[in-house]
Amino acid sequence: MIKIKKKTFCPVCASKKISKVLKLKDIPFADNFSKSLIKTKHDKLYPIHIMLCASCSHLFLNHFIDHNNYYKNKFSYKTQVTQELKKHFDNEIKIILNENKVVRNSFCLDIGSNDGTILSIFKKNKMEFLGIEPSIKIANYANRKGLKTLNCFFDNKIVNKIKSKYGRPKVITSTYTFANIENTKNFLKNIKNLIHPKGIFVIETGYHPRQMENNMFDYFYHEHFSYFCFKSLKILLNNSGFKVIKVKVTEPKSGSIIVVSKKVETICDLKSSYKFEKKFMVKEKKIGIYTSLFYKKFHKKIINYKKKLHLHLNSLKKRGERIVGYGASHSSTLLLHQFELNKFFDFLVDDNKIKHKTFSPNYKIPVLSSSEIYKQKIKTVVLLAWNKKKYILKKHKKFLSQQGNFILPF
Repeated sequence: MIKIKKKTFCPVCASKKISKVLKLKDIPFADNFSKSLIKTKHDKLYPIHIMLCASCSHLFLNHFIDHNNYYKNKFSYKTQVTQELKKHFDNEIKIILNENKVVRNSFCLDIGSNDGTILSIFKKNKMEFLGIEPSIKIANYANRKGLKTLNCFFDNKIVNKIKSKYGRPKVITSTYTFANIENTKNFLKNIKNLIHPKGIFVIETGYHPRQMENNMFDYFYHEHFSYFCFKSLKILLNNSGFKVIKVKVTEPKSGSIIVVSKKVETICDLKSSYKFEKKFMVKEKKIGIYTSLFYKKFHKKIINYKKKLHLHLNSLKKRGERIVGYGASHSSTLLLHQFELNKFFDFLVDDNKIKHKTFSPNYKIPVLSSSEIYKQKIKTVVLLAWNKKKYILKKHKKFLSQQGNFILPF
């Protein structure tokens, strides 16, 4: 049974002053690449309605779909697949540890630790560490590498277990998991209950002002419930008893944001704010992300990109060209459905072996190895994984030298 909840209030500030600013085409579970051509309940289409809170400017999906069983049993993505993330985490974690004078052997906790990429960085920096990862397969994978990981969700029960067995962490990190949490207030309540009095809490998540500037709309899928700007993150943290001490826009995922915070004891500690916070929100206001007009303009731009791409692909099809899509991920599912590209593709290719010989959600387009573009003498490939353009072009110089053509969707 798949549970669907419809939000009638903002999950950050509980305001009921919310409005629909974007309505995309309904899509299935975005990462439900299956071995079977038979459609299941996971191929059912669910709404993608994006809401904006008038009070705190938080952006979120109107419909929340419970993915707990999916994360436990089917989630397959490993951080190491995204090559630039390891280098990025290595650099940023080291900076944060140094800036906050975190001494060796301090206990560090990573929530949503995946394959242990960040745990390995803690290990390299001589820290005690522990990961929390709900995926059974991925948690086992991390443990086999010697990176201690508890296979569970982060809840009240595990907080008490960690405190009694491991103590209070000096550092807690949560990278690219915050957008997936339904009840962020309860999550932060547990963080506050667990973290060391002088500890720091680090969030990194997609930063939609930068992502939308880069035309990235294919991150709007059900696994991502929230889309944070700095204003909404600051309000959420402040309301949960945390004070922001650093904010930084970063490059991964076509635009992300790192927010470092610390626990405060009294409300008085939150009254003073740093200059960088005000400057950040002035920039956001100037961009226009706090208003519905920004999203209406963005939606028109996306529709125009779709029309242009269809014109191009239709002309190729009329000439008898075979066309392939490069990318089999959450975002490619959104792009396939929003741009209605299924009718153009003979098959999809991906470099992740787990996805080979599977079929895409709902449309059931076969997914093969990228070597098939050579074996089947394909000349035209649409980069569904457009934000990995540099990596793909470098990997397939031979394809380009043979007059192969990569097409960007926008």
